[in-house]
Amino acid sequence: MTHDQIAARLEGFVRRHFGVARDDPAFSRRAHLFQDGYVDSLGVVELLAFIHEEFGVEVPDEALVPDRFETIEDIARVVHGLVDGRVDRGLADAPPGSWHRGSSRDSGLDSSRAAG
Repeated sequence: MTHDQIAARLEGFVRRHFGVARDDPAFSRRAHLFQDGYVDSLGVVELLAFIHEEFGVEVPDEALVPDRFETIEDIARVVHGLVDGRVDRGLADAPPGSWHRGSSRDSGLDSSRAAG
């Protein structure tokens, strides 16, 4: 799956689930989802659940920081790296073993990960 395909699915989910209008001039794949109010802290948990269900991966805590997980493009880069099983796509400086595919290490998506 390509980065663009992942970004398109993420964008579709955000638009549908969070009620973003198609003609919203401020919304794009580079919009700051949390800072601009499109997604709140509960929405982060819902977004993580969607990623897990849709792509079969769990996003490591190390990727849940604003410079890696703020825009649809950022999130797609992280997910693409996880789907491909590569550390060099959005998680280059994450410790080895902190990214995983379908691991049971952290199956709960609790709100403490979304706080911030």
